[in-house]
This record gives sequence, C-alpha cells and structure tokens, in this order.
Amino acid sequence: MEVLVDNFGRILIPQSVRKHIGLKAGTVLDIEEDDNRIVLKPKEGQGPLRIKEDLAVYSGEIGHSANLVKEAREKRIRKLTGE
Repeated sequence: MEVLVDNFGRILIPQSVRKHIGLKAGTVLDIEEDDNRIVLKPKEGQGPLRIKEDLAVYSGEIGHSANLVKEAREKRIRKLTGE
C-alpha cells in the first residue's frame, strides 16, 4: 500500500487500516525508527485527553491544579453570595 507524504511531512493512514487497528481521532501513537523503516504503534495506556464529538474531553483523575481551580471557584462563589 502506498501513501504520499505531503509538504508538511504528514501522511494519511487509509481508513481500512485505521478501522482494522482501531485508530480514532485523538489516539496517541508511538513512532519508532528501525533501520530504514518507520513503525507506528498505538500508545499503551492512552492519556486522559480524548476527542469526543469534536471536543477535547479530560477523563483522568483530578490533579493538584484542578483542585486549585475548584478551591478558587468555591472562594468566588462564597464571596458573591456573602458567605
């Protein structure tokens, strides 16, 4: 199967291959060089950011920065409500 590299170095993985491997928008791939070959593999343990209906959706655990945002939001609400 042949594919063309465009001016930006991109290639299009044919739909039949994407379906067979289970690649979807937002899938992270590992790229390896092996002699004169390029090997693409779906990354194990995909990250928490996924594309769902054209939106980036975070599905991971709430980390420290997320807790800071939550605390700041709660502080603003208390200030606005006079609590």
